[in-house]
Amino acid sequence: MSLKELIAHFDATNLQLDSTEADLCALSDQAAESGFASVSVYPYSVSLCASILYNTDVAICAVIDYPHGRSCIEAKKSAIKNAAENGAAEVAVLMNYAALRAGEKSLFAEEAANLVATAEKHGLRSKLILETSYLVKKQKLKAIRLIEAARAPFIQISCSLGEKDSTFEDVKLSKEYCSKKTAIHAHYTGSSINDCIALLRAGANRLSVTQVSSLLEAAKRDFSENCADLVKAE
Repeated sequence: MSLKELIAHFDATNLQLDSTEADLCALSDQAAESGFASVSVYPYSVSLCASILYNTDVAICAVIDYPHGRSCIEAKKSAIKNAAENGAAEVAVLMNYAALRAGEKSLFAEEAANLVATAEKHGLRSKLILETSYLVKKQKLKAIRLIEAARAPFIQISCSLGEKDSTFEDVKLSKEYCSKKTAIHAHYTGSSINDCIALLRAGANRLSVTQVSSLLEAAKRDFSENCADLVKAE
């Protein structure tokens, strides 16, 4: 695997509350220049990124209901529809992990099924975000099975709400219990190319990365010397 092929697994992500239009334009330019899979932004910023990336292979992902995940199902469905109208190709929706913690499994299952169906209706790939840092193993397993049952194209493990990136253990757990029909998406806020490769080795298919410039610099500096053999062994 070349460095370019590795970067194609990455989603350039900016969910900072103080990000500006200039920041998002720069993110989009970096994603297009480096060959990222997508840019992940708040729904409001989808149209801006679409105006920059319309003639590229970089997808636009609207991140919905971040950071709480506690909006009603109808509100999330409306946000998915609006994202499609504004130029998104993907949606990443934070699931109601509070409902799962409270034992409301039927609500969680209903939400997953509705979100996947709504995304499909509007021609979007869906990623259902499971904030694993607030769940015990039993709850994680139940959520993984329910998301799998909803036929979600992606399950995203964490979005760092608990000040933790996706852990190798949770990625491996998802890999073990998901079929090949459900891809695994991890979240990483650091700038080590070795960590990214380790998450991919653990079973992730895509990575949301937030330190885009630092990670690109580290990749260009460290990949050939420290990582090429490791990746080629895949």
